[in-house]
Amino acid sequence: MNLYLLTKSASVTPGIKVFYVVLILIGLLAIVASIFNWDWYFNLGRTRRICNLFGRTAARIIQVIVGLFLIGLSIYIILNT
Repeated sequence: MNLYLLTKSASVTPGIKVFYVVLILIGLLAIVASIFNWDWYFNLGRTRRICNLFGRTAARIIQVIVGLFLIGLSIYIILNT
């Protein structure tokens, strides 16, 4: 890993902002998949494990919380860099 990625100047590069926009899209996917209860999404590896451990309803709630966290954190970082 290059040292320039750890400096403040790296946070203003377009590539880093694209990463946070992708995180926003992933968060939106998690929320929409939870609202519409998509089987293909909840049959993926990690979400399937969450479903097995806590049940489908709890997995949907967890995915909404994770999606909101990703969106909020990404927007905060984009606006403050």
